[in-house]
Amino acid sequence: RGFRIELGEVEVALKRRPGIREAVVVAREDTPGNRRLVAYLVAGAEAPGLEELRSALHGELPEPMIPAGFVWLDALPLTANGKVDRARLPAPDATRPDLAQGFVAPRTPVEEILAEVWGQILGLERIGIHDSFFALGGDSIRSVRLVAAAQARGLVFTVQQLFRHQTIAELAGRLQGSAGLVAAPAAAGAVEEDAELLRSVAELEDLPADQVLDEIRVLMEAKNEDRT
Repeated sequence: RGFRIELGEVEVALKRRPGIREAVVVAREDTPGNRRLVAYLVAGAEAPGLEELRSALHGELPEPMIPAGFVWLDALPLTANGKVDRARLPAPDATRPDLAQGFVAPRTPVEEILAEVWGQILGLERIGIHDSFFALGGDSIRSVRLVAAAQARGLVFTVQQLFRHQTIAELAGRLQGSAGLVAAPAAAGAVEEDAELLRSVAELEDLPADQVLDEIRVLMEAKNEDRT
């Protein structure tokens, strides 16, 4: 994103959490254009839950330094010299992580579309309708991509609405309750609303301004394409 990431700082923050014995963080690009941080962890006596871990990290690190994926290992792979062999760290799979709430499958066409789009953006095969977008690894940048991808499927909502309704069930209810399911472009004010929100996110999360503008441009281009 243009944000300077200190992997060592992320690793130190992870190792401070109870239940984590070892931690290594790497930047991976397993899918072209989707570069993300992945944390590899070895548990101590009792491993923390994913949501608990994310919440704790958000209290210590800016958003761009929060890993999008977490992989638990029995032991970190080592080189002959005893150092972590980062080349042998496995790619995260597309399995839905363990969350506090159980998996509930989509029940309506709107929920099915949202689940497919969420899976595309987050790189997961299965999304429950009560799973929080942000608990699954979503962030401010991915939220913009999600809005653009959803609009391409005929679902029009803003980034701000996603921040307010963070699960598929909540967002689908909002769309169905307000006739949000349309195959037409969002109102011009929605683009301005998204742009203003992303500027606020940039200030709060220390995202570089040029990256924020790039993401806003992607969203606006997607909306403009739907108008033609």
